Amino acid sequence: MTGLAGVTQLARTLGGPIDAVIVLGDVAGTRVTKPVVVPWSEGENLAPPLLRNTAAAALGSQAGLAPGGADLAAQFARLALPLTLSEQGPLNAQGIPAVLLSRAGERGPGANAPVSEPAIAGFGRAVLETISALEGGPNIPAPSAYLLYRHMAVPVWPIRLLVLALILPVLCAAIDGFARARRRGYEVGRWVGWVLATALPFALASLFVVVMGATGLIDVTAPGPVGAGAVPMHGQAVVEIVAAALILVLAMFPVRAFLLRRIALQGDPAGPGAAAAVLLVMCAISLVLWVTNPFAAALVVLALHLWMWIVAPEVRLRAPVALVMLLVGLAPVALVILYYANQFELGPLGVLWTGVLLVAGGGLGIPALLEWSIVAGCAVSVAVIGARAARAERPAPAPVTVRGPITYAGPGSLGGTKSALRR
Repeated sequence: MTGLAGVTQLARTLGGPIDAVIVLGDVAGTRVTKPVVVPWSEGENLAPPLLRNTAAAALGSQAGLAPGGADLAAQFARLALPLTLSEQGPLNAQGIPAVLLSRAGERGPGANAPVSEPAIAGFGRAVLETISALEGGPNIPAPSAYLLYRHMAVPVWPIRLLVLALILPVLCAAIDGFARARRRGYEVGRWVGWVLATALPFALASLFVVVMGATGLIDVTAPGPVGAGAVPMHGQAVVEIVAAALILVLAMFPVRAFLLRRIALQGDPAGPGAAAAVLLVMCAISLVLWVTNPFAAALVVLALHLWMWIVAPEVRLRAPVALVMLLVGLAPVALVILYYANQFELGPLGVLWTGVLLVAGGGLGIPALLEWSIVAGCAVSVAVIGARAARAERPAPAPVTVRGPITYAGPGSLGGTKSALRR
């Protein structure tokens, strides 16, 4: 029995809950790839530090292996977009503490990798010592979200407060911009519909992939992303990627045009109404992400602060500057994707196919797909506003119509002094 179904069946057989699960990976390989103790999850909760430290101590004493770890950026990526190849992932996601012990790390060994008998013996002793220590030790806590920093576990609530503190300034600016736009008679509600209409094609493409996975048109039974030793990529995969892309492209124009006709939108996207609408939608979706997963919300904080200047009607950025700010705002999400591509040894097509499998297999739920579709719609809306604002003519400086300090000639210049009256 393997995976969550096997553990559930074992719990029923034993007649009680499972305290912890130790998943055995490569126990005989000659090549060591860290981390040897893998705590990652398919959800937002990682294996508890007590379980990780106990297994790490046993591996160090019995097998001479250092457990290895991940830096803050890698941990952040794992919590912002939870994804793993090994079987401890669904267990931690369901609240069952689990770690993978593997000399080859998360990916596992190759098909023809050599084996070592001393390695098997050392790993076996380490597993027995881990089980013995867990049985005689305190109760193992449930998986939770945390960051390890200098051997200290940082819980999720400081991260949540920090991300909220970074969102609030832009939210205040968005509310102020909305109030000013309404006072000046600009339409905001219809522009909110424009932003959501721009996000709709991304949502349709995602739901199309979900339907293909539910109906069996996409085979999601093979575990793991595309890569060496993982799911092989075939001709049907390319066809499915192209089909999803075509749905996105085809939906982008007719559906968006139909919705815009229904909205009866008027005005310039570079105006105050559209700017207020984009900022409101961006702040709203950031808060929704913050409630569900503060690590995911942290990925859009930089975009919030940079894109606010792109859409601001008082600021007319030049096209190259606006483009750089737009791309820098997308950089955190791109870096998370690059991290997984490096960890799983994926090429560009492998990344696309892995994303298709993740969506089709339910790795990203419908709420998450809708949230990120709205983020993508905001990015497209900001790009449109930035392009329109860059093409617009810069307003000429207003002429001086009153006499100020530069032209002021001193007392008597207006004829209001006694000396001027005597003349």
